[in-house]
Amino acid sequence: GVLIHRAVVGQPGATEPFRPVSRSEQKRAMDFMAQRVFAIDAFQGSAEVYRHLQVQRRGFELFGKTADPKIHAAVLAIQAGMFDHLLNPVVLTRISDTALYGNQYPLSEMFTDLSNAVFQADLGGSVNGFRQNLQSDYVNRLVAIAAPGNAGGYDSPSRSMALYELIEIRRRLASASSPDRQTRAHRAALTLVIDRALDAGAAS
Repeated sequence: GVLIHRAVVGQPGATEPFRPVSRSEQKRAMDFMAQRVFAIDAFQGSAEVYRHLQVQRRGFELFGKTADPKIHAAVLAIQAGMFDHLLNPVVLTRISDTALYGNQYPLSEMFTDLSNAVFQADLGGSVNGFRQNLQSDYVNRLVAIAAPGNAGGYDSPSRSMALYELIEIRRRLASASSPDRQTRAHRAALTLVIDRALDAGAAS
């Protein structure tokens, strides 16, 4: 990010108009999201609570919807909101631009930190439902960023990093320990998505 100061010339206490957010503050923000939004246990609630998550009743008409709580969808909506901001083409371009005047949290490190938050913690074991949705959404976003047509308006450094992360995630998945069938199915599906994206890029 960048701090914008709109002081006029000669105003007492005025600083330069654009000042990059400090590296420590950006890292603190990423660490917070890794622990509170993307972590394995970030949304692990009590079964007793989940069994009581019903919508407020105003009569008994659900307008075609089912009554049971959509817990995984609700959690993914929160996580997707974080991705919407972090992987916005304007934000990614700003990270590269601000490197020219003082930003010390480069695009490569931001992508590495984000991929670690999404994948690192459960590479040695099972992947729960929340993390399966999270990892699938993240991979699909990287595929869209790295797509040959670049319909999303991403700059070259962002597209390069997205492609690099897909290759790194593919490598991690190949050596991950998958102790149960659901985890194996999830990782096989991610690998197929990545392979198709890489093949499409090679063919373009």
